[in-house]
Amino acid sequence: MPPLALAALAATLALAAPAPLGAAPHAPDDCRVRAGIYYNRLSSPYLQSLHDTLGGLAEEWGVCLTTHDADGSAATQSRDLAARPAAEGALLISPVTPEQAREALRIAAGQGEQVAYFHHGAGGAPLPEYELAYEVRPDRQSAGDMAVRLLTSLLPSDKRWDANGNGRLDLIILRGSAGHPDTEARAKSFATAIEKSHFMVTVVAEAHCDWDRARAREYVSGLMEGSALEQGEAIIAQNDAMALGALDALRERGYNRRDPYRQRLIIGCDGIPEAVEAVARGWMAGTLLEDPRGTAHALLGLLGERHQDSGLRQHLGGLERQGRIITVPYVIVDRQRALWMTGRDERGRRR
Repeated sequence: MPPLALAALAATLALAAPAPLGAAPHAPDDCRVRAGIYYNRLSSPYLQSLHDTLGGLAEEWGVCLTTHDADGSAATQSRDLAARPAAEGALLISPVTPEQAREALRIAAGQGEQVAYFHHGAGGAPLPEYELAYEVRPDRQSAGDMAVRLLTSLLPSDKRWDANGNGRLDLIILRGSAGHPDTEARAKSFATAIEKSHFMVTVVAEAHCDWDRARAREYVSGLMEGSALEQGEAIIAQNDAMALGALDALRERGYNRRDPYRQRLIIGCDGIPEAVEAVARGWMAGTLLEDPRGTAHALLGLLGERHQDSGLRQHLGGLERQGRIITVPYVIVDRQRALWMTGRDERGRRR
């Protein structure tokens, strides 16, 4: 893993972690619990961080995980699920499509096993009425509130962001896929938080860029051919890939470099290493970290609950729960936190 990814991951592990747990004694070859974990795409920065974190905790606590990576292929994930042995134990899955979510449920219910969904954007359906089905998800409702907190912390102290002098913040919003549950939840959360803040905001342009960096870059580049970018003073992207795509387009035209008056505020969401680096360098205003350690603790805690293992069950401590849904909080990554996470000083240089 590149040094930046390691630095961001190491810092991530220190954030939003539950209280320290007791000792985890077990014989080296014992499996106190078994589970198969099915990733939709392990090359995703977030899922790679989760995999590394969960693997370390599982080894420490004697949980034996069998890992499967669909690499974004629904057919591969379906094939892996069909070949799943009953002895694999619980089923932990980030489904590629809703069909794989349903397949996982059928298999788990048929084996009388637990199924836990995570990074479940592809599913979008309500949690199934199966008593051993659970979901671990980020606190979608808090994402918009945190983005607004970032905005309101920056703008009153820095009038450069009011580039057109109209006393309002003119926004460009980059959304995920139309109809995607995270797209809708983050949009609603942001709108609600803006309304509560009484902050003067106008949306001058918005588009669904499908979570994709290249599409966001193309869209923002198109805005630069007209007047929308000159009107827009900030870009809110519903994930970091789109935020980085916007940054690519801006920097190609000389924005967000050295000139303090050729800046556009960019806020992303997910806290992937490249975005954290961009925040540390001052190219982005901030991002929201979807904490992989919190997700890892939630998954281990659910395994402990199913197997009445009080040691593993401790991992649920400090996490919000509503029935069979566990929510993991976001963490705001502003420049100060990004500098710390990447090991840089105030001038953005490596320590």
